Amino acid sequence: MAPWGSPDAGSFDGPGPTFVPVDHDPFAAAAARTRASVMPPGGRQEGAFTKVLDQYVPHVAKGLAALPQRAFGETLNLDAAGIFAL
Repeated sequence: MAPWGSPDAGSFDGPGPTFVPVDHDPFAAAAARTRASVMPPGGRQEGAFTKVLDQYVPHVAKGLAALPQRAFGETLNLDAAGIFAL
């Protein structure tokens, strides 16, 4: 990035085409960078934490909801086999 006093002070040498060039105004350049970081041209990507919440948590909740039924069924099976008495 160029120093404030130079003619290129409003330009940004950042990654990719996410920055819209502005007319040598450092405040307009900062506003454009902020706008591009909040609303990137390709859209925002889903983060790893969101993927875990969307995929893993329902899987665990479903397993935990079925746990009492499975445990009771297994208790009945062991009781029928004579291994465990109620």
